[in-house]
Amino acid sequence: MQPIREFMASQFPIQSQSPFTIGDVSTLDAHGVLEFRCTLFWNTRSVAQVDSGSGPFEPLNWRWFDVEAKDDFASFLRLIRFPTADLFVGSMIACFSNIQWFARECQTDTLFRYPSDPSHVFQRVKVPFSPEVKRQLQVRYGENIHFINEAIEQLSGRRNLLD
Repeated sequence: MQPIREFMASQFPIQSQSPFTIGDVSTLDAHGVLEFRCTLFWNTRSVAQVDSGSGPFEPLNWRWFDVEAKDDFASFLRLIRFPTADLFVGSMIACFSNIQWFARECQTDTLFRYPSDPSHVFQRVKVPFSPEVKRQLQVRYGENIHFINEAIEQLSGRRNLLD
């Protein structure tokens, strides 16, 4: 088994650091342009429906259910110094799409990171993940390697936002 070095995008935001999250996400790749619809949640309460415009650089379409949440969202963005609400939701959609991509890749391959790998780098072995494959890789590369397959399995559990 020889790993193949690959790169991945960074993730934002870390969910524990944001009272605003997305869910009920549906995406569609329309000729290389990602179209999406999602719900914005404020501390687990749905407060807005957001969907992409007709083109890649069009403003997002917002439909607020809760005006108070809209004001708090604007204050939150100023507090964390995030440029726009559209970029904030777009970043979360990108993160969501990255996780979906990893989940698909983990169905057939074993993905892992060495402790010394930068955050955007991962290794790939073109065999399905299993306890035996994990053991062989740990024997060869050390116990401290991090398996993306295991992280994806944890996200696939009960109450998973990716379902």
